[in-house]
Amino acid sequence: MNNQKRKDRQTDGNLQTLIIDTALSLAGEVGWANVTLQKIGRETDLPEQEVKAIFPSEWNILEAFRTRTDLQIADRQTPNWSEGAPKERLFEVLMERIDVIEPWKPGLASVASYGIKQPIQGFKLCVGLNKSMATMLDYAQIRRGTARVPWQAHGLTAIYLLVLRRWFSDDSDDLGPTMAELNEKLIEADRFLARVCGSTK
Repeated sequence: MNNQKRKDRQTDGNLQTLIIDTALSLAGEVGWANVTLQKIGRETDLPEQEVKAIFPSEWNILEAFRTRTDLQIADRQTPNWSEGAPKERLFEVLMERIDVIEPWKPGLASVASYGIKQPIQGFKLCVGLNKSMATMLDYAQIRRGTARVPWQAHGLTAIYLLVLRRWFSDDSDDLGPTMAELNEKLIEADRFLARVCGSTK
C-alpha cells in the first residue's frame, strides 16, 4: 500500500473499522482460532505493530466490534422501541441487532464455536455480551430507575445466545426461524416473570 492510500485511511478514521471487519472476515474463512494480528496486518497491508498499537490483542478487536454494534443500534432507534409491551420492544431491538451483525455471520459463528471449545474465552464473551444486553434493555426502555437489576441482563443474554444459535443455521431470506425463536423465548421469559414477579415491567 502506498503512503497516500495509508494517509487517506488514517484521515478518514477508518483503520479501526478496517481491522475489525477484516478480523471477522478472516474468522469466517479460517476460523477465529487461526486469526492473528499478523494475519490481519497482511490482509490490510498494515505492519503488525501498527495493528497492535490500535488493538493490543484479538480480544480487543471483539470488544470493539461489540461496542461498535451497540452504537450502531442506537443510531437506528425508532418509536417502536418505546411503544407497546416490553416483549415487543425487546423483539424490535434484538432483531435490529441481528440485522446489524448480518454481514459478519460466518465469522461470528466461528467466534461462538471457539467460545464453546475454550470455556475461559467463552466466559469472557458472555460477560461482554451481558453488557450489551443491558444496553439493549435500556434502548427498549425496560431498565428504569431503581428497577435496574442484573438478572434482567443475564436472562436476556441467555435468550440472545439461544437465538444466535438458531440464526447461525438460518439460511432463509426473511429470517423467519430466527424471529420465531426470539418470539418464543421472549414469551417464555414474559410468562416466567409474570409468575415470579407479577409484572414484566
